[in-house]
Amino acid sequence: MRLRTIATATLAVTLSSAGAYAQDAADAGSFDAQSAIESFFGNPDFLGTTSSSVGSVTTDGEKVIANDVALTWEFSVGGGETETVAINLTVSAPTLEVTDLTFDETYAADLINMPESHLSLTAEGGEQDLDYAFTVKDYRITNATWAPFPEVQENAAAPISRFAPLIDAMLTQGYDSARVSGMSGTLKTGDETQTFDYGPSSYGKLANGRLASFKIGAGTTSQTISQPTDPNAPPVPSTITINYGEAAGENVDLKPLVAFLTGTGAGSGAQTVVGSMTFDGMGFAAGQMASFKLGKVTTTDITVDPSRGPILTQADNLYTSVADGEEPDPATLIGFMLDTYGAFGVGSYVIDGMDLTFAGGAATLGKVAIESLGAGGLGLLSFNDATIEGPGVDGQLGKVEIADVVFPERGDFMNAIMASMAGIEPDPQTVLKAVPYIGRTTVSDLSVTGAPFGDIALGLFETRATNFIESIPTQLSLALEGFSMPASLISNPMAQGVFTAVGADPIQADGNITLGWDEASKQVSLDEDIAVNNIGRLQLSAQMSGIPRFVFSEPQRIQEALVTAAIDGVSARFEDEGITAFGINMMSQQAGMPASEFPSIISQQVQMQVAAMTGNSDLAEQVSGALSTFLGDPQSLAIAATPASPVPLAQVMGAAMTAPQAIPELLGLSIEANGAQ
Repeated sequence: MRLRTIATATLAVTLSSAGAYAQDAADAGSFDAQSAIESFFGNPDFLGTTSSSVGSVTTDGEKVIANDVALTWEFSVGGGETETVAINLTVSAPTLEVTDLTFDETYAADLINMPESHLSLTAEGGEQDLDYAFTVKDYRITNATWAPFPEVQENAAAPISRFAPLIDAMLTQGYDSARVSGMSGTLKTGDETQTFDYGPSSYGKLANGRLASFKIGAGTTSQTISQPTDPNAPPVPSTITINYGEAAGENVDLKPLVAFLTGTGAGSGAQTVVGSMTFDGMGFAAGQMASFKLGKVTTTDITVDPSRGPILTQADNLYTSVADGEEPDPATLIGFMLDTYGAFGVGSYVIDGMDLTFAGGAATLGKVAIESLGAGGLGLLSFNDATIEGPGVDGQLGKVEIADVVFPERGDFMNAIMASMAGIEPDPQTVLKAVPYIGRTTVSDLSVTGAPFGDIALGLFETRATNFIESIPTQLSLALEGFSMPASLISNPMAQGVFTAVGADPIQADGNITLGWDEASKQVSLDEDIAVNNIGRLQLSAQMSGIPRFVFSEPQRIQEALVTAAIDGVSARFEDEGITAFGINMMSQQAGMPASEFPSIISQQVQMQVAAMTGNSDLAEQVSGALSTFLGDPQSLAIAATPASPVPLAQVMGAAMTAPQAIPELLGLSIEANGAQ
């Protein structure tokens, strides 16, 4: 597909572009269309070609006819420690017809017609030779206008950007309509050959660098596949055929793209290049092994940021290094890649379904969507309504979404990469700034049935991260709903045995966790609610105040927060669903005593330990009584720290080292068994 685009553009700019056919006219009064075309193709300098020729130029009334037109570019890349690759690019047309060609500061023609034109590209000397041939049938342009074409000068210091004037000249071209009746070609690499054939294409009005619309006909490609030499290898198809649907687009603006390439007229910020584009899908078959079908693809608001260029100037150094057989400078290469990919953006990209069949099964995907993709981040990537069917196994997935992704700044990414390449260990803050962060991840409605290990289900798994300071989120949440999986998937044998013994097979879990920091109150809050079937439910809530902003903006200063941090309160509640009784029975069996005696023994031991540690007999009795009640009839156990006012964390740490017995009263600790929620 990419080679087809390159070929079409090259033919349009060279042969089909009316701007190339009247270069030598001195003024309108002395203009002669036949002479202008003869002189243009007789001078290689106009397009920077190695050779340029035309067999003959004749006239038939207002029509000028050029026969056997040929343009050739020859150059090589590599050398030194790398292989030298010789590249030859030839564009030709047996016949070129231009009707009513005139000049009055700009050029105009009623009709430009090429019944047939060809592009040939060969590359020899690399790991594999490449041979590419492309043919365009019946190319016609009506009511074309253009400015004089610039000459391309030799410039060893600017091997790529010297062609910038040619690209700028695209903006001077205009026409009422253009069309081709078909395009076809072949691509050979090594022992494999690809052939392609596309139907009629048409282009709407082009004026001031804006193309109103375009439509590219449906097509077919066939790829030969090298057969394995190992007689025991599985068979592969000898040919894969791909059928492409029609493509169409509207509101194409070439000015931002030209500015990105050459720098001419460049502004800052994303600018729309294509308003909307559709592609009517594709499908292929690989013999009896597999087949694939892609639904309609719709793209809107394709943008480019010209301030990331001019990319041709950046390419000069890279080309020179490669041509001289040298490794490109890493910083230059990485910067070029970042600027190239980072310049483009997409408002939305939607694939309306995929279908795959293979030996023994099938898979479908209802919809794929990308929204708001650009250098700054990604608004949404989603996969919806997926199914898979295999031998005895069925799977369904309702949705996977990655949303609100923020990409790192170019400079931050470059700093981390270059430090790593230099063998310097970047500090944590540099690393954090160099990685993207994700605002939301969602997986919902997952179901796998019939698998040898058992069934898996998931209603919802979702994480959220918001309110970032630098690269650290100050609001985090996790939600888990309707999760179920076989205990056999637990890798730890002991844990697997516990889940099985308490009847938690399959394991079923639900939960929510939120962690957040409020800048106004400087308070961090944690809330947790997790439940596992036949195990229990744990609820946890904690608040800590006095947490300054620099903990997030300058994490290396986190120890300074110990001066201001304070504990506002903590509470935890566990509701038993079977794990406590299981634990008592297991420990009593190991100790060789009745399970009914175990709660009192444990509570007595705890009472003595608490009394010894704190010197508070009332607290020890409270803890012992609550534990005895809970273990005797496991329902719920709640622990809370509710100080009258926030307790400085430094004070708690000091008490832990010098007077641990003071901590319960300091924090207002309490414990309760089998109480109401």
